[in-house]
Amino acid sequence: DVKLSDVADVFLSDNSDAVYASINGNPAVLLTFSKQSNYPTATVSDNIADKFAKLSDKYEGLTFTTLMDQGEYIYLIIHSILESLAYGALFAVVILLLFLRDMKPTFITLLSIPISITFAIVLMYFTNITMNIISLSGLALGVGMLVDNSIVVIENIYRLRNKGVPAARAAVMGANQVAGAIFSSTLTTICVFLPIIFTEGLTRAIMQDMCLTIAYSLSASLVVALTVVPSMSATVLKKENTKKHRFFDAVLNAYEKAARFSLSHKAVVLVGSLVLLIFCVIQVFRMGIVMMPDMASEQMSISATMPKENSTKEDHETADQILDLVSKTKGVDTVGGVMTSGTSMMSTDDKSYTFEVLLDKKYARKNKQIAAELENKLKKLTLDDYTVSASNMDMSSMLGSGLNIEISGKDND
Repeated sequence: DVKLSDVADVFLSDNSDAVYASINGNPAVLLTFSKQSNYPTATVSDNIADKFAKLSDKYEGLTFTTLMDQGEYIYLIIHSILESLAYGALFAVVILLLFLRDMKPTFITLLSIPISITFAIVLMYFTNITMNIISLSGLALGVGMLVDNSIVVIENIYRLRNKGVPAARAAVMGANQVAGAIFSSTLTTICVFLPIIFTEGLTRAIMQDMCLTIAYSLSASLVVALTVVPSMSATVLKKENTKKHRFFDAVLNAYEKAARFSLSHKAVVLVGSLVLLIFCVIQVFRMGIVMMPDMASEQMSISATMPKENSTKEDHETADQILDLVSKTKGVDTVGGVMTSGTSMMSTDDKSYTFEVLLDKKYARKNKQIAAELENKLKKLTLDDYTVSASNMDMSSMLGSGLNIEISGKDND
């Protein structure tokens, strides 16, 4: 046996002066966790947070501060979907009650939302689509269209029922009369997303899950509208409703007048439509294109590259000054800095530092303003014989806002 001590000197080395890690000005150790591919991010994030809490209780003086948690974005999207579901249900109730003035058809329509979503999730499971930000966004987008088919079917059944047609016959006739219309409408909407399936590269990786999820949810809503809605209507709408729908009749009368005016003044309608089309096309080209939309975030990242001729001590002092400046900025709750050069497989000869900033929750929507403020402060910062130049970065919604800082000597090209 050859022992390590036979071929090398083994000793404990204190390299605390060579590394840098600080949280709000206090010495710290930075921990970065990477999950296994077969475990969900949010679950891993929660498990780590629970372990941190137990360790903090066990060891006195030990404190954990989370600077970046990707699990929070998962919960943010889930909250958005639940919020969309709630608003969708609320608007469906208001619109149906406003036009039909009856709770029974409203209740039937609302049931189509959870049934369609459950059906779509089952299809996602069997086609190996995971619950990720892209697929959940597609599900949230499809929620607003889930009740469309059910509303068309229930309104037609309700209309026939008020004309005295028996409940069972009204359910069959009502669904049969509009089946072709809602089928073609749903199919054309799904076909809009079909070309994405045949694309390659990054576009397909980003959009495929969303497109398939929308297609599943719309297909589910079509099936529910043609099966569940008529079945429930035949049972729930047995009693004939003799209520007068004054508001709905007023809307029909207003629509009739608008339709007659449009038919009598075709040139006005066509010219107006053409003008609006041209205006919209111009506005589309003026909007600009970004990879992903900005999103309010409590997290912000700053990276800095130090001059190569600086000593390690000078680099640490510079990082302390940046840390102190950022921590004193209004809206900043916690800021941590770490020397990232030489700590990863992708490291280079550049002496780089990364500062993770955590904002107060009430300032999350002002992250762009805070990033601009930090940019101005860092531009004015004088560090002995060195100057700082900062440039704002347009980050995606997953990464929050960021700043790139380059620190170089005044006489250094």
